[in-house]
Amino acid sequence: SLVDYAWVYFEQGQHAKGEPYVREALDIYRKRGTAGQPVISALWALLRILSSRQQFTEVEAVTQEALTIAGKSPGVEFPELASMIHGLADVKNAQAKYDEGATLALKAVAMNRRLRGPEHPETGWSLLILGHSLGGQHKLTEAEAALREALRIFRKYYSLGHKSVDQVMTGLIL
Repeated sequence: SLVDYAWVYFEQGQHAKGEPYVREALDIYRKRGTAGQPVISALWALLRILSSRQQFTEVEAVTQEALTIAGKSPGVEFPELASMIHGLADVKNAQAKYDEGATLALKAVAMNRRLRGPEHPETGWSLLILGHSLGGQHKLTEAEAALREALRIFRKYYSLGHKSVDQVMTGLIL
């Protein structure tokens, strides 16, 4: 419930208010020795909050923690981890580290396609971030292809004016 509460504040743009709730949830999980899905879900919420506040070093640490937790569950894949990886790719793009961003985004695209499906909105987000990475590398043809695929996916779910569609359109214009 604490993680859900943090997401509500995140979606309302009140990131500072959501952070204590997700951190409290993580503290509870750690004290109880909880691992796997609930912890990774909480770390994803924390990553989004930290990323929105441009706390890039912490985003990397949170992603590494999630990867470590996932590594302790052989044979289990966590869809949220794909989202965290494209979140880290987005952070790399914000730091103009486009090569690193593209490598991470490609990994996230592949994971999302495998775990969620090729038409899932999270696959679209991975493609959007990949498009930004490729654009930053001046690989404009490849960037356009990734952005157009993201737009095709998003148009199945959202109307014009939704943030996902708008971000793709902005990427295509630039």
